Amino acid sequence: PNTKNIADWLGCSRAGLWIFGEEFRPVKLQTYVRTFRDGSNDFMFNKFLKDHVYGVVVDFYCGKQTLVFCASRDNALQVTKALVAQSNVNGKIFVDQRHAITLREASNRAKNKSLAECILGGCAFHHAGLEKEDRELVESLFHDRIITVLCSTSTLAIGVNLPAYLCVICGTDVYDGNGSYKEISMDSLVQMIGRAGRPQFDSEGVAVVMTKNSLRQRYEGLVHGKSPLESSLGAALPEYLNAEISCRTVNSKADAHEWLKSTFYFIRMWADPKRYGLKPNETIDAAVKRIVDTTLDALTSAGMCALNEDDALLPRRAGDIMSLRYLRFETMKGIMRAIKTPQFSDLLMIVCSSDELKGIKLRRDERKSLKTLNLDGESGLIRYPLREATGKTKKLTVSKVIRTSSEKLYLVAQYMLTDVLEPKLTILPSMRIEGDKVFHIGVRILKAASEYFQSAATFSAATNAFALAKSLDQGVHMWPDSKIHISQLKHARGKKTIGKLLDSKISTLSDVERADPRRIEMVLGKDFPFGNNLQSDVKDLPSALRIEMSHECVGVSSWNIDVKIFFKDARDNRMSHNHLPSKYPGTIFVGSEHDDCLLFVGRLPVKEVDFNTDVSATGKDDDAIFHARIHCSSAPTGTLPLCLMACIIFERCIGRDMQLTYFIERGGGSPRTPSKQVRSNIVSPSAKTPQFSASPSWKQTTLDSHTKRFKLSQDDGNIRRQMTFDDFKMPEEDLVGLLRAESPRIVRSALVPDANLADSDADSDAENWNFVFQ
Repeated sequence: PNTKNIADWLGCSRAGLWIFGEEFRPVKLQTYVRTFRDGSNDFMFNKFLKDHVYGVVVDFYCGKQTLVFCASRDNALQVTKALVAQSNVNGKIFVDQRHAITLREASNRAKNKSLAECILGGCAFHHAGLEKEDRELVESLFHDRIITVLCSTSTLAIGVNLPAYLCVICGTDVYDGNGSYKEISMDSLVQMIGRAGRPQFDSEGVAVVMTKNSLRQRYEGLVHGKSPLESSLGAALPEYLNAEISCRTVNSKADAHEWLKSTFYFIRMWADPKRYGLKPNETIDAAVKRIVDTTLDALTSAGMCALNEDDALLPRRAGDIMSLRYLRFETMKGIMRAIKTPQFSDLLMIVCSSDELKGIKLRRDERKSLKTLNLDGESGLIRYPLREATGKTKKLTVSKVIRTSSEKLYLVAQYMLTDVLEPKLTILPSMRIEGDKVFHIGVRILKAASEYFQSAATFSAATNAFALAKSLDQGVHMWPDSKIHISQLKHARGKKTIGKLLDSKISTLSDVERADPRRIEMVLGKDFPFGNNLQSDVKDLPSALRIEMSHECVGVSSWNIDVKIFFKDARDNRMSHNHLPSKYPGTIFVGSEHDDCLLFVGRLPVKEVDFNTDVSATGKDDDAIFHARIHCSSAPTGTLPLCLMACIIFERCIGRDMQLTYFIERGGGSPRTPSKQVRSNIVSPSAKTPQFSASPSWKQTTLDSHTKRFKLSQDDGNIRRQMTFDDFKMPEEDLVGLLRAESPRIVRSALVPDANLADSDADSDAENWNFVFQ
């Protein structure tokens, strides 16, 4: 009815306006609204409707296929059972005797018992809680016109192309999680009604909306095209305005006012001011100014952009990242708040609590299995269980109640990242689908988080977010420090294959490289050349690397730090061709540990392999594939050693990440204890990706010769509450010799810039740090 509003927005003259109504639809559609007395609440009303669906179907279906859209999964099951029961009483009217044998066979194939019983009655139900095989079975039976009535949730209206002669919308309130219901959106209702009528089978279609008496007028206008098209820009105005500022198309407040006046939102605001929140006696220009100013205040206070005194708008790094990664405003603010809590658990909770995943709900039938999953500490399925403060002392204990959808997704994501091959506890198929959505969206959110933390020069947060983003990426789905590297190999995807390899102590990429191909085939019972193919899978991944760091003193408190990366010596390795394929890009992070400052980030070069080239002629073993020089002219005073960390993370693969820690001796005491996640300076090509933790304040350290641990001589108890200590295994060389300044081949160095970089002054540190690439 408001096509003229659309024409005004597009700048179309009335002469160029053409209206296409229902008469142009390939299959004529008849729509009806059936109303019933209002119930005491939405749940009871939907329960009441299930007994009236049969009458509606019989009145309109004409012996043809019917889709019934229900408010929830349980409602779809209950409506189907009610239809079968009433059909059986009336001579099984939904069963075509020509397909009776096929229905029995399909019933035997169904894994869900309730589904198997319903199929025998010529009806079925479909929702995301069914196993994939059952969903595909139902879809094929309905597509082949073997079952007559299919009850489903609203997801079937969008995801699967299964049109029918009759579509029944059983209730206009849908389950919204946590025991609440909300009114169905107009878009969803139109999608459901649009399923009625099959061009290849019918000349017309019928849609029936079952709702409350109090909503008759609303839905009669809606189904007959009397409801106007509205704008949804108001709900996402911060995101869209920030994107315009980031793209430099809006450069001032005046530009923002003009931009909003060019939208369909403004047209509808002018046409229906009350609906769009205009105050009494408020002019349209005043409303535009109020809305824009409120949105800009929110963006500037959150650090997405800056507003100068002359009303000029300047984008900031956080706003650019939010626009580039298509993040919601609240999600980006959550990332910015988490800069001081950069652990994997915190980052994963940011993803699960994001606005992008608000549509996923916690259902009643999921609470029990999630509680069991969270309390099961022995199986190793949940690395970071949910905890809550209990009692007067507010002691943290494992939560016994799962209360929110974000907590549910937090547990589901960890379950799907686990290394356990055959978990004793299982989750519903629908929860796996939701977990896949977490992974798909989480990669984008975590990459944005890493980019923001890089702009804020926070080492631990940037590396952990980058590593976790790799874990959630398609084809990986493992923790960054997973011990089962072989599960990502193309020829070792089956659980039985992985289990046999693990029993033979072949779990990492280096284990596969060292193993004899014939032994692999014997262990797995495979024929030649399976072992060689498995090793070829490893060859497709980046080759093992090693990092070397050195320093040169050029002043009283000034150093040049060289970071070099080499291929690990491959002469004793079956994988003779070293390469860094573009499919698995690598990134190196360098940071100072004592202040958790990020000093350098760089991409490793791509080194594709040429199998026609003689390996002996490709270059010397000591040729560096990457070299960065960091100049430090500002460091804290004192004699304690400075600590630097280098970390390489490869995207889309597990097992090739590595780390190195390096000290600069300045004539003081021993370096502090390495944390549990940053342990050894003897680097293995299969080293785990570290989960770095910001270090506490430096204290004088002493060496316990009995346990070979560095211990803090003061405030030891306080420090131990902040970080976890682990045995520090020393190499065979003499300990004292390792800590001398004249032994730079194994010690590592650290630098400290003047101050943390602000996200708007990312390049202001150039006078203290110079990077030279060779």
